[in-house]
Amino acid sequence: MVFRSFALLIGVLAVTGWQTATWIVVAGSAVSSALVVVRQLTAFADNARLLRIVDAKVAEVNRLAAEMEHRAFHDALTGLANRAMFQRRLDEHTDARVVLLIDLDGFKPINDTYGHAAGDAVLAAVALRLREFTGPGDVAARLGGDEFGMLWTQPLTGDEARARAADLAAAIGLPMMVLGQEVRVGASIGVAIGDAGCSGDALLHEADLAMYAQKAAKAPRPSAPRQVARSHH
Repeated sequence: MVFRSFALLIGVLAVTGWQTATWIVVAGSAVSSALVVVRQLTAFADNARLLRIVDAKVAEVNRLAAEMEHRAFHDALTGLANRAMFQRRLDEHTDARVVLLIDLDGFKPINDTYGHAAGDAVLAAVALRLREFTGPGDVAARLGGDEFGMLWTQPLTGDEARARAADLAAAIGLPMMVLGQEVRVGASIGVAIGDAGCSGDALLHEADLAMYAQKAAKAPRPSAPRQVARSHH
């Protein structure tokens, strides 16, 4: 429409020259064109602003959704996977894998002596040491209290798995500084090795039995009652 108006003006000017009426038409066309341009620019600016608002809202929704999912499947104290995530990954990975259940030895006395803040610091330190033994695809989890779980997804022989578990126990047992105090905890580790198709629940049960057997073997045995010699008259 704007181009037609200017084409008409050019034709009129070519025939009649610059007349008062021509000036009026030119001025009117210029104003109309300017209004159209301003309106289009304003619309473009409004659309761009709305798109930026929508993009920001979508990004915020995605961020909140990711944060909620992370909280639902991770332990707040240690940042490790929680029991739900550990179970899900165990069920998803059906190839050969190794499951470890880890229960800390000597944790309760630290908690009782130095307080819950010290206990939390110990759990966080243990979590860092567990991370050092995880590779791509592996999962380290805090299952609750002072109990942890590990899923090693690479195939290992029984000897290899037990050797790595022994190295993990040694790493956990190293001294750590907690609230200005040097403390130590031990670890009882149950190992279960599963072939492809072995159920996750069966592996957890096997690792649980092995862990409690190891813990029981460390428990102090009650001393035999002393025999008191009787005098004979």
